[in-house]
Amino acid sequence: MKPLKIGIICLLSTAIAQADITQDANHLIDQIDPHLNIGVEIKDLTTHQYLYKRHAQNSFIPASNMKLFSTAAALLALGPDYHFTNKLTTDATNWDKHELKGHLYVHLSGDPSFSSARLAAMINSLKQQSIQSIQGDVVLVSRYQNISPYAPGGMTEDLPFGYGAPIAPLVLDHNRFMLTVNPNDTAGKPAILETSHQTQQHMLINKVITKKDAKNCHIHFTIDATQALVLNGCIGLTEHALVQELAVRTPLLYTQKVLKHLLQEAGIALKGHIILGQAPHQTLLLSQDKSPSIAQLIAKTLKHSDNLYADSLFLHTADKLSGRPLNWEKAQQVIKPFLHVQTGIDLNSAIFSDGSGLSRYDLLTPDQTVQLLTFLYQRFPIAYEYIAALPVSGRDGTLQKRLKKPTQLGLIRAKTGTMKGITSLSGYLFTANAHIVAFAIYMNNTPQTKPAVSGRYRYLADALCAKILQVSKTPHGVSKPLLSFQASSTGQKVQKKAMKWRALEKALRVALKTQAVSILFRADELVLQDRQHDKQQVLNVLTKLAETYPFAIAVTTDKPQRINGQSAVVWAKTTKISQPIQRLWYLKPQASI
Repeated sequence: MKPLKIGIICLLSTAIAQADITQDANHLIDQIDPHLNIGVEIKDLTTHQYLYKRHAQNSFIPASNMKLFSTAAALLALGPDYHFTNKLTTDATNWDKHELKGHLYVHLSGDPSFSSARLAAMINSLKQQSIQSIQGDVVLVSRYQNISPYAPGGMTEDLPFGYGAPIAPLVLDHNRFMLTVNPNDTAGKPAILETSHQTQQHMLINKVITKKDAKNCHIHFTIDATQALVLNGCIGLTEHALVQELAVRTPLLYTQKVLKHLLQEAGIALKGHIILGQAPHQTLLLSQDKSPSIAQLIAKTLKHSDNLYADSLFLHTADKLSGRPLNWEKAQQVIKPFLHVQTGIDLNSAIFSDGSGLSRYDLLTPDQTVQLLTFLYQRFPIAYEYIAALPVSGRDGTLQKRLKKPTQLGLIRAKTGTMKGITSLSGYLFTANAHIVAFAIYMNNTPQTKPAVSGRYRYLADALCAKILQVSKTPHGVSKPLLSFQASSTGQKVQKKAMKWRALEKALRVALKTQAVSILFRADELVLQDRQHDKQQVLNVLTKLAETYPFAIAVTTDKPQRINGQSAVVWAKTTKISQPIQRLWYLKPQASI
């Protein structure tokens, strides 16, 4: 009778836990709006019991929760150890006197991680093969050259930004770049722009003005008829620099410029042109490059919600399953049946317009999502790679700043999703009774929803997760103490350092606002363009700030300096300073031991 009693107690305790979650979840939702367009499903993977359902069969726009399905398809079809392969080949039969007598073909597989540095390594390998010139053309052969650059259902307002970067006709350096808008040193002057890719500088039209007062100052990004990015607005004299990731609007032109520069750097003369085209059926392999593994690419996709990575995995998986590159709609017709066969999930109502969730045409149900999470949790060959790729509450990725209380930190691995009027959160939780729970939460705006309500969607998703974490009413469940490392968050420490660096930038702008000094903010340094003859004016400010903010200093001046007789100023001679700049000061974070 003893096993029977235990079984009855377990069933009763599960029912009690389910009743508690139902009551608490309904109360939280009704507080926001009893008519809220929300779908929720919560399943205990330890007991296989559903703890809560609300509109779980309804279809919702999932936003970035679509990435759960596109990355799952890539893992299932390609395996965690698969690599994208990029190649250099030629149709030349010889290279007499160091000249390649034919065309050079650059085969681009659609690898979302392919970078200028990796392309440079491939080009430099030609030099090692004694190739000093190319008689023909350099032909870019891309798997995406006949694919639409954007999936159907995207928004025009997303196009200027890095998260909306085009995927075609090819991908290099993620098809995006960083732009920093710095206030000038005097009100009325144009803001100072810096880009991570110099090739993008000519595509920018700067109409941002520095103002003494930052009140009502905003910067707007638009695209004109020539595909140039136009910046309008103003920035305050003492305000932080604006750092924005933007899309490379013309990936082919960008790649052509990068490749031309790399050939020049390698000392390889090109007699032809750099064009987009096809390669003959048989060519000679000269160099090969491999991407990080699919497991690593999926971690980048999910933790940082990278749209370009997700769309690339989506299209590449369809390509490999069908044997040829497919456009978005054809890719959906391959991916959906494949996932159904692999997982058994009924996806008839689902719409996979893309792999990223940026399309407003995408549709998923909470039930389909929890079924996928359940399936992957139970599949040992890929479960660990998949779950480890998800953002961790309070620690990394898009959950670094969310659910970071001691009772939440590190106990949730979930995919976030956010678009205007849309919030989603789906993944796994480790509850107080040591159970693993799979959950999916989708909220979509309706025309009559007030902005004040939709603005609280994320709070509601986090509050629901906090309630699930507290489940503890099972007799065989034991509340487990936190592991040692869970007492602190590395991600939060990094965030605090970044905030302190920003605080130093602000303090510098305020302290130097009356001096002829322009301050350029960069991720790992602050550069001061000093146009004053007397270096002591800036040095006095740095001496004062060094008492609060620890930083190292390098300067291009005539002799080394010391701050407070302790911190040495590293001196470097340079001929690259253009008048009227007298010297450049470089401030860097102090290295900790």
